[in-house]
Amino acid sequence: MTETPVLICGGGLVGLSTAVLLAGRGVRPLVVERHPGTSLLPKGRGLNVRSMEIYGAAGLAGALAAAPQSVLTRCTEVIRARDLCAPVESRSARQAPGNLAGLSPAKPLMVDQNVVEPVLRERARQLGAQLEFGTELLGLDQDASGVTARLLDRDSGRERELRARYLVAADGHRSPVREALGIGVDRIGRSRQFVNIPFRADLSGLLAGHRTALAYLGRPVPDTMLTRLDNEETWVLMVPFDGATAAEEVFTRERCAHSVRAALGADVDVELLSLNPGEPTLVQSWELSSWVARRYRAGRVLLAGDAAHVMAPAGGLGGNTGVQDAHNVAWKLSLVVRGLAGDALLDSYELERRPVALVTRDYCAQRQESRTSGDGDRSMAVDPLSMSLGYHQFSAAVRAPGTSGAITPASELWGAPGTRVAHAVLRGRDGEISTLDLCAGGFCLLAAADGEKWVRAARAAAEERGLPLSAGRLDKEWEDIGGVAAATLRLSGEQALLLRPDGYVCWRSEEGDDPGRALPEVLDTVLAREGLVTASHNERSASDVR
Repeated sequence: MTETPVLICGGGLVGLSTAVLLAGRGVRPLVVERHPGTSLLPKGRGLNVRSMEIYGAAGLAGALAAAPQSVLTRCTEVIRARDLCAPVESRSARQAPGNLAGLSPAKPLMVDQNVVEPVLRERARQLGAQLEFGTELLGLDQDASGVTARLLDRDSGRERELRARYLVAADGHRSPVREALGIGVDRIGRSRQFVNIPFRADLSGLLAGHRTALAYLGRPVPDTMLTRLDNEETWVLMVPFDGATAAEEVFTRERCAHSVRAALGADVDVELLSLNPGEPTLVQSWELSSWVARRYRAGRVLLAGDAAHVMAPAGGLGGNTGVQDAHNVAWKLSLVVRGLAGDALLDSYELERRPVALVTRDYCAQRQESRTSGDGDRSMAVDPLSMSLGYHQFSAAVRAPGTSGAITPASELWGAPGTRVAHAVLRGRDGEISTLDLCAGGFCLLAAADGEKWVRAARAAAEERGLPLSAGRLDKEWEDIGGVAAATLRLSGEQALLLRPDGYVCWRSEEGDDPGRALPEVLDTVLAREGLVTASHNERSASDVR
């Protein structure tokens, strides 16, 4: 039977992100995806600043910046009206991200998901991940040591079994894996079925020069939405329907054309398009809902992305939250698979990520309600940037008390345990870097100028455990330009802090701590190493796990 350290079910945004992040840390996973290729639709329209920090550390910033940008980059207006020819009841514009230079080394990108996924696929392939598109997971069984998966090659019809130590289910909101495991979801609000009707039409005359990205319309039925697809003349109309009958049976070609013209309020030339070239189906249904899975882990299976949570589209946080899931689970899985951390470290994934998803779910639902009611985003208590950068993550993998899902304003981040480390610019041997870059290769012990004893203790503890860890002092190994990092991170004298591989602060030293005792205890607790046999760096091979 074929074996793999990690099987990833789902080759979309989150599954491919998980593959890239695992392979980049020396664990080569197998990705199976039932569809023959990546998404043909721009399901997500942008990558927020936190996602770009993650992708930047994975070596993807250049490729994504060079990729074709979304048509929404040039179109920022959101309107509400009965139809596109009727008087506009409300008009607002998507806010620019502003100057992030003091808050992050990255910049958000307006790039569509169907453009992002091929970039991720190629990067995963370069790093050695095995990718099998057109392969469906038929079922799974698990025991104390791993998962046995039954796979189907959809072209040949051949079935086979595969053994994996862990399975990451990134198989979408209908997740067969989640359903098979009997994991329920916690919903808020009511769910509504929508049908997507893609079409091509020149609407420049109806828009009268306005760069409309999204319209909330009252026709053909209330709460209809209209947005652009991938260029100036391709659109998708999203129409609510009861869902009792299959969308393709209800929305015939005639009804689709009638619905589009009713929404436009004019008899214009419309060409109906197929969402899947080569297939006759004109429409695709989806559910606007808000829920979070009640569990993120069941034995050797972990849920990520839409398999774990579904957000309302307002705010664009659904896919980005999934990317952050991938980031969190990948560094933990890589250390567990390589024998550097205990299996219990994976319990921290749910404890950290599920509360963040609950807060994000509620935020997006409120934002969706505000938009559809015509209030725009004026009533939101938390700004989008803080939702992206300021969420707290607490578990046994953070040596401090706190509440996962709490939000700190992005401008007030300073390096408290359980939060993303504040961005500051340092100068290293190869030029300027961000404090976030310090942990790209693993853990990082960052000390103030007089904290040499912490640096020595960190290196000794890492060597004993075979753990990827860098260590250095401000204004010694890393030049603190203008003293900004020390001031921002509140590091002085002999103080030190420990960064996890995801850029989160997991510990800060206290006066009187003994480095030789404190750091080994911190690392062993964070990594759930109780019961693991300590091995030297030479005994633990740094080669890839395949």
